[in-house]
Amino acid sequence: MDIEDAMMAEKRVLLKKLNIYQDKFERGNFPEGRIQINKNGRGYKYYQVIQKDRKITRKYLKKDKIEIAKSLAIKNLLQKQISSTKMEIAAIDAYIKRHPRETPARTIKNQPAYRKLIDIPSYFGAECDDNWDKAEYEKSNKNPEKLKIATLKGDLVRSKAEAMIADALFRNGIQYRYECRLKVGNEYFYPDFIVKNKRTGKIYIWEHYGMMDDQKYISKYIYKSKAYVENGYVMSLNMLATFETEKIPLDSVGIDRVIENYLL
Repeated sequence: MDIEDAMMAEKRVLLKKLNIYQDKFERGNFPEGRIQINKNGRGYKYYQVIQKDRKITRKYLKKDKIEIAKSLAIKNLLQKQISSTKMEIAAIDAYIKRHPRETPARTIKNQPAYRKLIDIPSYFGAECDDNWDKAEYEKSNKNPEKLKIATLKGDLVRSKAEAMIADALFRNGIQYRYECRLKVGNEYFYPDFIVKNKRTGKIYIWEHYGMMDDQKYISKYIYKSKAYVENGYVMSLNMLATFETEKIPLDSVGIDRVIENYLL
């Protein structure tokens, strides 16, 4: 997915949100005017401010009028949300208007022959390659006999938790590579998953740490995490992680939240 496709996808999301906010505003039956909030010692005082023509009146809202203050507060925030969402949509429209039509990603998408000539990810990054997850890549050869659990995509993984993650990614149409060789400083790691945001093409490492009640495993986790951080992999920025212990196993809700927050 190139940048223009990603921006258009983001615009569609914003338009849906805008419709929701506008609908809430129209159905709100809000009081006249706006809210004014003043600090009063450790508390606050609330006022209803109404402007008619050039005359402005300000009415103090006592405790028995607190529902009016709440309603005006919601009204104010909804108005700001609608305004900021419209500005984001306008910014996307302005960007797309000035964005170059011929980008590497668009050319590759329209002319697949480029993939036969060039290793696209090596030169232009995985973001430019819609077939990134289907291309050959170097996988871990450690303990292949432990690759026993089949996924929806057809991979074999090492644990039920990894299969849950792989299947959730597959169902959501998110490209991933399992145990792909990755240079981290002077070492080579094989992250459980390298995944690609569905809209933007951004790449994340996703490690699942499945034995966080085992001291030896925790020591390996600390060493690996330190190496990731020292080489520019930061949690939530370009790295994701899930965890489990024997008593607290990974569940689908946790997986779905990671996917929803970072990959859709």
